[in-house]
Amino acid sequence: MVLAGSPIIRELSGHDFSSPFFNIFAKYDIKGLEKEEVLDLINKPMEASDMQVEEASQESIYRLCGGHPHFLQAVCYYLVEAMYRKRKKIIGTEELDMAKQKVIDELRESFKGIWNELNNDERIFLKRLANESIPIIKAKRLLSVERIEHLIQFELLEKHRGQVFILDRFLW
Repeated sequence: MVLAGSPIIRELSGHDFSSPFFNIFAKYDIKGLEKEEVLDLINKPMEASDMQVEEASQESIYRLCGGHPHFLQAVCYYLVEAMYRKRKKIIGTEELDMAKQKVIDELRESFKGIWNELNNDERIFLKRLANESIPIIKAKRLLSVERIEHLIQFELLEKHRGQVFILDRFLW
């Protein structure tokens, strides 16, 4: 059996990371997609359907999704939906803005539970990170190591090459 995605896993475990649930399943962290992979996943299906995404919108999608397959799939789903509804062959910023809003609306409810479990310092820290990545040394001055690890455990942050990044850009 495969369970994918942190929200469902948190829900099934009762938000308790010491739950026996974690003794039953193995956890595998899957890295985000590289930029080239994201662009291929945007363009190849679109080309097969005789559609295209403006280059600026492709870059926006990559920055927005950060290589996260779930977000990429959700954005592209709504982009295609908009194209069929509007009978357009080229996706631009208007369609991308609409798709982004639909994905945000979908995520909002599941994120509320996580947000309510964070303390005020963690919330302030995440809001700041939404606009910039922060070197780990600086992050540790803004928030305790324990609180940073708490955010990583909730899969809201990722450490990579000496920087701390926010994972769910859609929520900010």
